[in-house]
Amino acid sequence: MKKLFLLSKENLDLSKDEVLNLYKPKKHMIIEDILIFETTLNFSNRLSLTKKVYQVLEQEIEWDKIIISPFKVTGKKEDEKKYAKIIWNMVNNPSVDLKNPKTEIEIIKKGDETFICKLETKISTDWKKRLPHLKPEMSPTSLNPRIAMAMINLTGKIDGKLCDPFCGTGGILVEAGLMNYDIIGFDIDEITLKKAKVNLHYYNIKKYDLSKKDALKNGDKFDVVVTDLPYGKNTKITENLKSLYKNFFEKYYDLCDVMVVGIPSYMDKKILFGNWKIETRYEIYLHSTLSKNIIVLKK
Repeated sequence: MKKLFLLSKENLDLSKDEVLNLYKPKKHMIIEDILIFETTLNFSNRLSLTKKVYQVLEQEIEWDKIIISPFKVTGKKEDEKKYAKIIWNMVNNPSVDLKNPKTEIEIIKKGDETFICKLETKISTDWKKRLPHLKPEMSPTSLNPRIAMAMINLTGKIDGKLCDPFCGTGGILVEAGLMNYDIIGFDIDEITLKKAKVNLHYYNIKKYDLSKKDALKNGDKFDVVVTDLPYGKNTKITENLKSLYKNFFEKYYDLCDVMVVGIPSYMDKKILFGNWKIETRYEIYLHSTLSKNIIVLKK
């Protein structure tokens, strides 16, 4: 089955790679903000930077097997009229409902290409309910859940042990827990860990492993590590963090195969990643004084 993904334009490369890392198609086509490939998989409930997913209808469309009335056709006005008429004449007992259709057909035009599509999924925006300020225990430095979801998906792993060694109040762990990973989190502050526990329970996540632990003293292995690294702009703090980062990347090279990390852009060029290979790097604008780089590291 050929599927079409309508991507968010906020960060097109990140949107595209989130999908590709999950589905792993042998080949794909991208035109502006749409991504197309063959797949029988369905990870729509995990995507954060895709707006809609469609099934691309090929030539010789058997409309009577595709349409469940009432239906709706969207696109440019002339396309709407053309295809609504075709469908109406080829389906038994057709009916139209523009507000609550059972089948939505969309005519998508990009450049010289036209795609006749059946809407499969409108991607949920439930992540908005988990924005940092809406959590019972919030942190001003907590990641937007939409970005946390994308970081998790960039690992290319759909299950297994996921560790956040600098978990803070649990922003990444909440998203990973909702995706049914086995989640492990460390932090050196007991109060912060208690806040993480409150947040996990608030979203009905009961299976987790939280430990008061220095990330550099861990010896356990994981399938993936996803973390937003601690940061500060004070010169002395920055120097200490450079040392922490260096030791962290060296230590965890032997503890996992894939790592996705968030790092303030101003720190990125100062960091030594050890033996890790940088697969991709994305810059995320946060506000006027801070942007963050999301980096995918592999062996």
